[in-house]
Amino acid sequence: MKQAIGIDIGATKISFILLKNQKVIKKRKIATPKTKIKFIQEIKDNLKDFPKINKIGLAIAGALDIKKGLVLKSPNLKYLNNF
Repeated sequence: MKQAIGIDIGATKISFILLKNQKVIKKRKIATPKTKIKFIQEIKDNLKDFPKINKIGLAIAGALDIKKGLVLKSPNLKYLNNF
């Protein structure tokens, strides 16, 4: 059973989608938090509600350093710069 979660981080909302064998089985949207601490907590809290997953896909606007796993610059969420 292959399960994956996609997370789309936007300026006003964060969308979560759970896929099982390439079929959508669960969706959720939350308001994007206004601080880095609340952002981290919301992501952690919402991921707890999804079953164990094999893969995570993350979408966010901005410049990324994939090798270092960093958001270098986010035009929409300045508190994520260099995070």
